Amino acid sequence: MTKRQIFGLVSAVVLLLGAFFPIVEFNGILGGTKSVSYFGDNNSYGKLIVLYAIAGIVLAALRQERWIIIPAGIAVLQLAYALYEYNNALTSVTNNPWAELFLQQALNIQLSPIGWVLMFAGAIGLALTPYLPFSSGISHRVPMGKSSKDDNNFFI
Repeated sequence: MTKRQIFGLVSAVVLLLGAFFPIVEFNGILGGTKSVSYFGDNNSYGKLIVLYAIAGIVLAALRQERWIIIPAGIAVLQLAYALYEYNNALTSVTNNPWAELFLQQALNIQLSPIGWVLMFAGAIGLALTPYLPFSSGISHRVPMGKSSKDDNNFFI
């Protein structure tokens, strides 16, 4: 297994795990902290992130690193758009004076960085996998002027 393959697998697993970590946290009405993961959200975008991560795992395992850029690029774009949308939704709710009075005191809604950081790190690492300068294996180059037959001349 090459270093590039291992890096791709690790990045895909980080992306996969990030989908299950919290992206939004809030205080419950009856107390305690509640959180929502990207996978546990009611939309299907979290499931798409899991599919992109699985595609990255399969492509890295099959040593098809050049094709990893497709699911990784789509995942980065989707996550950037989702973060923008979540941030806008929370900002619009908290800019309303009546909602701010209720939500800020009762729920204290905020973005949780752990899920976002893991998903972005995994997706960006997966996207960079084909471009990393890792060597693909051991080089068997023979110095100029030598041949592999010369190595056998040491034995009589």
